[in-house]
Amino acid sequence: MDAKAVIQPALDFIESNLRADVTARELADRAGLSLYHYCRLFRAATGYPVARYIRRRKLLHAVYAMRCGLSGVQAALYYGFATYSAFYRAYEREFGCTPYEAVRAGHANLPRRYDLYKEACIPMTPETAACVLENWGLSHLPLTEVFYESTGERNEHAVYVGEEYVLKVSADLTRLQTHIRLSLALQKQGLLAAVPLPTKQGETLVQHGDGWFFLSRRLPGSPLRAAELLSGDAEDNARFCGEVAGQLHLALQSIECTVPQAAPLPEQLSAALPKLRAHLDLPASLCAALKETLAQHYPQLPQHIIHRDLNPSNILHADSGWSLIDFELSER
Repeated sequence: MDAKAVIQPALDFIESNLRADVTARELADRAGLSLYHYCRLFRAATGYPVARYIRRRKLLHAVYAMRCGLSGVQAALYYGFATYSAFYRAYEREFGCTPYEAVRAGHANLPRRYDLYKEACIPMTPETAACVLENWGLSHLPLTEVFYESTGERNEHAVYVGEEYVLKVSADLTRLQTHIRLSLALQKQGLLAAVPLPTKQGETLVQHGDGWFFLSRRLPGSPLRAAELLSGDAEDNARFCGEVAGQLHLALQSIECTVPQAAPLPEQLSAALPKLRAHLDLPASLCAALKETLAQHYPQLPQHIIHRDLNPSNILHADSGWSLIDFELSER
């Protein structure tokens, strides 16, 4: 049975009916499955029991409604909580802070819908994190939510462990191995990168369920926010990002590391040109000439490792210098 085909319609239904009292029994009946079997499928696909997942989505949308101007009481009642105190306690229990603290910290953005077909949905639940951290002897340390500083969006696939560590999970073993190889190679070049810490058994990756987990030390610094890139120091900030990109380019140029090969030119063009023509009125003759010219010169271009996701949110800036994170998408 394809769990995604069963669970994705339920996630869409929940998202469209957050003000209603949706139950696991109702979802199981809609899928034509027994309650027991359905709940097992749901937890395997999302990482959460049905009731907790629904409550979590209600909480996230309610705090976003507060950010948009509703009072705490109005947001709580709108999403089906009997009282504001019930909403307050549930939010603090689930996320470790109060609703108003989340709003003030900029962590109350519109929740992104889950799409099991676009990405592996393996949320970092506290229970899973504590179980996995036993491999490093760190299950006693407190856990803290991770947010993308540039957007305020919650990172469902990572968690801070104590003050020193970060635990990440992915369903894509190849991407994680790429990140680890490049981080270790760049560390040898004298750059700061999130290298994995070995478990008590000396392993760098731990498999748990459908996910692969790795632990690294928290790197110093924080990424530039979008507002900072457009502030009075915009020119200095842009120059800083450019200098980091240049230093990374030189470092990647000098290392030997196995990374995935970029897609062949015809495949890249077939994906890029339709998107380009959707925004620009390009004549067919120009597109044909572009394909012909690139096909002629592309094989002569040098091969080089690139950081496919080199944006300001992946560059950490500290007084002591800078560091880089997230090499999962790197290619040659």
